[in-house]
Amino acid sequence: MNSIPQRIKYLINKYNLNVAAFEKQIGASNSTIASAINKDSNISGGILNKILIRYTEISPDWLMTGTGPMLRNSPEVKENVQTIADKDKIIASQDIIISLLQKNLADCEASKKSD
Repeated sequence: MNSIPQRIKYLINKYNLNVAAFEKQIGASNSTIASAINKDSNISGGILNKILIRYTEISPDWLMTGTGPMLRNSPEVKENVQTIADKDKIIASQDIIISLLQKNLADCEASKKSD
C-alpha cells in the first residue's frame, strides 16, 4: 500500500463497504474516491479530512504516509502511551530525588562553612 488511494481501498475493504457507500459516508461526490482508486491518483486534502472526521479511529499518519498502525487505538499505540506515562512517573520521582540531594548538598556545604 504505497499510495493514499491504495490505503483508502484497504480501509474500504476493512470496513466491508463498497466505494459508493464509503463516498456517501464521508460526504464525497459520487465517483470521487472510485476514480482516484482506479487511476491511483492524488486525493484532495478536503477528502482526506472528511475521511479522518468520519473515521476518527484512523491514524492520520497511516492514511497520509502509510507509516505506523492504521488504527489510533491499536495495541501498539496504547503500549506507547503507557510507556510515556511510566517514563513521566520515573522523571517526576527522579526530580524529587534530585531536589532532596541538592538540599542535602546545600546543608552539607553550609555545615562545612560553619566549622
